[in-house]
Amino acid sequence: MTHLTADCLNEIFRYFEEDKAVLHSCLLVNRFWCEVSVRILWETPNVSVEVLNTLITCLPDESKEFLYKVGTILKPTIPCEKEVMSASTSKHPLFNYVSYCKVLSISNIYSIVKLFFNNKQSVNTKENINLLTQEIFKMFMGVSSIKKLSYTNDDVKIPNNINFVNFPGTKYCLRNLSEFTCTSNVNSEVFNQLSKICHNIQSLNIKFNKYSDKVSDGLKNLISSQNNLKSLSLTYYESNHWSDIIDSLSKHSNTLIKLIIKGKDNHWPLSFIKDFKNLQELEISLSYVSKEDDGYSDFEHFEDLQYFTFPHLKKLNINLPKKVEPIVVKFLENNGMNLVEFQSKCKSINRAVNDHCPKLKSLHTTFGEKFSGLLLRNILKKCKKLESIEIFRRGSNLSGKELLKIVAENSPKNFHELKFHNYYAELDV
Repeated sequence: MTHLTADCLNEIFRYFEEDKAVLHSCLLVNRFWCEVSVRILWETPNVSVEVLNTLITCLPDESKEFLYKVGTILKPTIPCEKEVMSASTSKHPLFNYVSYCKVLSISNIYSIVKLFFNNKQSVNTKENINLLTQEIFKMFMGVSSIKKLSYTNDDVKIPNNINFVNFPGTKYCLRNLSEFTCTSNVNSEVFNQLSKICHNIQSLNIKFNKYSDKVSDGLKNLISSQNNLKSLSLTYYESNHWSDIIDSLSKHSNTLIKLIIKGKDNHWPLSFIKDFKNLQELEISLSYVSKEDDGYSDFEHFEDLQYFTFPHLKKLNINLPKKVEPIVVKFLENNGMNLVEFQSKCKSINRAVNDHCPKLKSLHTTFGEKFSGLLLRNILKKCKKLESIEIFRRGSNLSGKELLKIVAENSPKNFHELKFHNYYAELDV
């Protein structure tokens, strides 16, 4: 296979992107294989102490000299594994690993630097963490072309003075950014700078921090500045401030094709989603913690759902409190005709699936105590394109053996996958 071009070998190795062990084996075959596989491995590096060592080795000479001078890193005489160290300025790594990176997590880099220095109990721990992190980010901004960026300020609080967006190379490094994941409490200035650089983000994932008083103008500007936003994910816990961005989202009513809303204790209307008429994928998963019956009493803000129609909707994942299930049924009546994938933990809407979703290929559902073998037969017979079913059992009287028999006798022509949970010893046949 040594006569294959780099492009051909790259196409082959792409099949093993999720199997790091195979790619690491490819590194050892020969120099040519090593050059191809190392690029794939470093597109999304797993941040560890070993990777941190490599990043320090890749630092430009001026960064190394600066860090030597202030005592953040030392010139070692004997290399010591699992120590943050740097080779002499005359020694360079085999590859320019950082230039291969396409995925960068600001939080992960900061966390691994912080972990190392905390373990060393350095006198200037905080200062050393900030200085080394800054130099690493400066290097990334200078040589990488990042496609996916994550900046979450949740579990690990990143100091405001670590501001990667102000480096000279940032506008080139991030101009082709296509996916951005963040928390709402990131420094507003970071969002403002990104809004001036990144205009082609297609996938935006926002987690609203429960300690934030409000959504910053910087985040609103970033949302508004995008030209072709296709996917939006909103996750919130004990915070209602996501509603502050609704005006910023209005620009994307024609381009958005995927919307995910997840959280708990929501008391804001969902009426804004009606404008996204080109939606192809929709997930609404909201849970409630309450002492009241059914865990939830006031659900007026869900009522508009039953009137929404999305003519292009293909995938639906919807999980809402029990009292809202009649609204979900009505939603299926309006939008089930073109669905190819449906997921829900709502036990009472399987009949609506049977009545309104004839084109389903994939069904993920829950069996309640009223779920009968007859209803399952009807679903299998009416959904003639069905290929896969995943079933969760919650009090159903339908036994595992009965379920297997019904599927065997009634499954459509292309049906090939069955997953079911909570049946245990009943399937010992």
